[in-house]
Formats: sequence, C-alpha cells, structure tokens
Amino acid sequence: MAEKKRFWYVGFTRSCQEKKVAAALAALGVEYYLPIQKVRREWSDRIKVVDQLVLPHMIFVRTDQDTRVKLLAQVYGLTGYMTTKGPYTPIIVPEKQMETFRFMVDNASDEVTFEQRPLKPGDPIEVLFGPLAGMRGELIKTEKGDYVAIRLESMGAAMAQVSLDTIRRYDPTKEVTLES
Repeated sequence: MAEKKRFWYVGFTRSCQEKKVAAALAALGVEYYLPIQKVRREWSDRIKVVDQLVLPHMIFVRTDQDTRVKLLAQVYGLTGYMTTKGPYTPIIVPEKQMETFRFMVDNASDEVTFEQRPLKPGDPIEVLFGPLAGMRGELIKTEKGDYVAIRLESMGAAMAQVSLDTIRRYDPTKEVTLES
C-alpha cells in the first residue's frame, strides 16, 4: 500500500493551548511545527529572555487529508484549520515556504513578526551576512524599518528586520539550479 501524501496545514488552537496541542500531536506521532522564538523583554526592574509564539492560536501540522480531519476529534485544543474558498478547502503551505519560514524563526537575531494583511510584491532580496545569510525573500519597508518577508500563501508573510547593508537585490529569473 502506498504511503499517503502529507501536506503542511495551518491548525487553529484554543487560547493558550498551543503547547498542549503540540504535545498531543507528538504523542500521536504527528509531525508539527509550533513557531516559538526567544525574545528579550525589559521591565523597569529586570530584563528577561522569554519564549514567545510567533503565531498565537496557530500550529502547523504535516499530515495526510484523512488524518487531518481525524485529529480534530483526537486532539483537545485543536479547533480547526485555516481554509480558503469555503469551509472544506484547507490551506496547504508549500514545503519550500515552510522550510524558509522555519529557517527565519530559528535564525533571526531579532523578533520575527507576522503581517496578515496582503503584501504588495517588493524587491526580491538575498541576505548576505548575519544569522539569516543565504535566505531569499522580499524587501518590505515599514515605519519601523526594513524587513525581509517570506510569504506563506493565503496567510500573509513572516518578517524579520534586516539592515540594508546586509542584503542585495537578486533576479529570481536568473537563478541557477543544479540537477544531480
């Protein structure tokens, strides 16, 4: 029997249940990704590094279509999946976008934010130096600074702040790929 094709789905969780949902998925042997980042927080009397969810109330689940539906009954706190074109068409995040998003969350030196409103296409850029070196995305300018953005189709874009002297413009149409 052939193995069923697995995709990355965007799951919704109950409030403050993200880590419990992740533990339940792990116990069931289901691959998931809960984007958590260590961030520095300052109070008047102390500075502390804390874990912060990049996308509160969301978890990425990699599974097949049948298991995706069954998980709603098996995992307390998993309330549904992000959909498009009606309630029965779940959004699937392409594998390459997931890899790039995970790389950004795991390696950004500053806090990763998430912009949920649609973005206008920006300049394609490549990060040359620093913890995100080699990553390609779009340059986004905001009032807070310059960001490299990675689109997650139908969701929006993850963004990490970059310095303009660490990036360069590149032409994605001239990208060379090597076949093995």
